[in-house]
Amino acid sequence: MSERFVLATHNPAKLREMREILSELGLEVISPEEAGVAVDVEETGTTFAENAMLKAKALCAATGLPAIGDDSGLCVDVLNGGPGVYSARYGGEDITDAQRNNLLLESVKGQGRRDAHFTCSIACAFPDGDTLTAEEHCHGVISYIPLGTGGFGYDPIFNYPPKLKTFAQMTPEEKSEVSHRGKALRAFAEALGAYLSERAWKELEAEKERQPGEADAAPESAEPQTVPEVSEAVPDAPEVVPETPEKSEPVPEAAKNPQTPRTPTHHHHKKKKHKKHH
Repeated sequence: MSERFVLATHNPAKLREMREILSELGLEVISPEEAGVAVDVEETGTTFAENAMLKAKALCAATGLPAIGDDSGLCVDVLNGGPGVYSARYGGEDITDAQRNNLLLESVKGQGRRDAHFTCSIACAFPDGDTLTAEEHCHGVISYIPLGTGGFGYDPIFNYPPKLKTFAQMTPEEKSEVSHRGKALRAFAEALGAYLSERAWKELEAEKERQPGEADAAPESAEPQTVPEVSEAVPDAPEVVPETPEKSEPVPEAAKNPQTPRTPTHHHHKKKKHKKHH
């Protein structure tokens, strides 16, 4: 049976991405618009995980459906982890991605090491209060100039050394294989699948307790069958008791002559032998 989840995004690419990975679990993912709500969540968290959960809980409360929220960004070591949770607003909300990239390149110029990592955190909130999270990272370095035309955001200036390419130079398949978001989506799908399986099992056990099935009634019907088997063995005991005196009939014959005890009879035998010898 398909279950519906609502994703806290207005980005068609993110919606398509989440639909593809959760369709493997037989789940349907819809947008807030398709759910008939408009929720504007202020990202006041100090971590990606906090912001993702804020979005998920707000949307879950508005729709009554399980809701998924995510937050991601770029963390540069020489900028003390910045822009971090402010990645989408770095330099202001009204500038372009290209302008934001140039601003960041100016910020790290002459700073020595250019280590950086992307982080993606995904959270899911359920109407019953349960929550689920997944978070992954991808480590690389800030390039010296923008390279590539693919991707979005900081992709042209994030170099992934193992492939000697920026994210913007990779194909979507290459990027998904190693990116923070691709890894987080796979981790989330795995965690969600395990959670739903466990929940289904608990619901089944609870249903069995409310309505005992045939398997529960089987032992009760089998119990009466064992009672006759035990009682059938009981008559065997009396049969042995009366037979005991009947089989010892030679003993009563000797007892018919109480004046001839068994011990004297034995001596009489010896005397007969003695006379013959004499």
